[in-house]
Amino acid sequence: MSISKEKVDVIPRLLSVAEVAKLLGRSEGWFRANRVRLEGLGFPKPHPVFGKYDRMDVERFVDLSKSGLPVQSKRSRAPSGGDEAILLERAKQWSA
Repeated sequence: MSISKEKVDVIPRLLSVAEVAKLLGRSEGWFRANRVRLEGLGFPKPHPVFGKYDRMDVERFVDLSKSGLPVQSKRSRAPSGGDEAILLERAKQWSA
């Protein structure tokens, strides 16, 4: 009797320009045309060695940009007092 081996699908961590555009629900042309503007807003730049985008950083950018919090491509610090104030203000609005 043999043990069946299930196929495990691997979700790539590093994405090409076309894959990032698809993740964002936009065309590759739109992403290329707007990449510099997005980077100015905190969108992550491609990995310096692999030349591809980190899926987790792209998703973090989308999540944070929806929340209204300041966006940084790499989180290198704990939330500041300003971030906490924004979150507390929003919590007050939800409970009202």
